[in-house]
Amino acid sequence: MIQSVLSLMGLGIIASLVLAIASRIFAVEENPKIEILTEALPGANCGGCGYASCEGYATALVLDGSVPTTKCVVGDSSLPQTLATISGKEAGSVTKQIAFRHCTKREGNVATTYQYHGYASCSSVSTFDRGFDACKYSCLGLGDCVAVCPFNAMEIVNGLVTIYKDLCTGCNACVEVCPRDVLTLAPVTARVNILCSTQDKAKDVMNTCEVGCISCSKCVKACPADAVSFDEYHRIRIDHAKCIAYGPSCNEVCVEVCPRDILRSAQADYTPKLANTAKEEVA
Repeated sequence: MIQSVLSLMGLGIIASLVLAIASRIFAVEENPKIEILTEALPGANCGGCGYASCEGYATALVLDGSVPTTKCVVGDSSLPQTLATISGKEAGSVTKQIAFRHCTKREGNVATTYQYHGYASCSSVSTFDRGFDACKYSCLGLGDCVAVCPFNAMEIVNGLVTIYKDLCTGCNACVEVCPRDVLTLAPVTARVNILCSTQDKAKDVMNTCEVGCISCSKCVKACPADAVSFDEYHRIRIDHAKCIAYGPSCNEVCVEVCPRDILRSAQADYTPKLANTAKEEVA
């Protein structure tokens, strides 16, 4: 009995020594730049850069020469230069983006087709044919986007998500989770937003929503920058790069000619909310 115990103890000691020696022989030294870069990053671990954590992005910056210093959406405008100095890469400039909502169903008096009493999730409701709104492209307002936002930049107000641009970092988490593509990212300097994402034909839209896009194309024809068009799903879209580059001399003519008033000044549509009060109210 004692011999068996001693034998097992001996085997355990030998195995421990073998593992200790192997760990030293096969140890991979971490580049010290990774730790320095990780400390320089905001530490939000939001995933907006495309990596699971700030450390993941720092590691990629060191090990992959193709990864730019501009992928962090949380840091300020000086961060790319800081990362470039540490990593030895070229610094780039970042165009800050925020989330925009493409729905105004309250103004459109969109009807509710049934009362939903299940799990409060947009993804769950969207598994049904149309959801509980008569418009099957509307914001369902159950807050999947709010739940995933790591910056308290969103809240549901009267059945619609409200986005506060002073808190939004453009991490894209809300866009990815929205089952109806009601949310998209656009530059914070965007001049015009479209408050509709319907893919229906004009007759169906008019029977469903009082302000929905009826594809009249007046905005497309009026835009001197050729920045307004229809996408492959026949949704109206704005090329913000063209719109911003053209500048304000057009007086946002697309907004003026829209008979349904679903093109709005992006700056007027999203009122900033002070960070210190937003967190108290959203919590």
